[in-house]
Amino acid sequence: MNHEKGFSKKYGQIFLKNKTLANLEARLISGAIGNTVLEIGPGQGMLTRELLDAGYIVTAVESDHRYVSYLDEHFREDIEKKPSF
Repeated sequence: MNHEKGFSKKYGQIFLKNKTLANLEARLISGAIGNTVLEIGPGQGMLTRELLDAGYIVTAVESDHRYVSYLDEHFREDIEKKPSF
């Protein structure tokens, strides 16, 4: 799935496209490594990857089913799955 396709006004989607910014955001979190971070609207997981690489446990909540499938495929081993509502 391409970042440039599939935006949905319904979900108010804005995609993080700058890996340097995602890395900076992950480093600015004031929790201890190994703590759980709740990520709302991870999209294609750019920040998700940086958080995981920094040593955090990520619980991601995504309401757009297209990205849920993408995240499941690419982060299956890393993201804690919760039932969807």
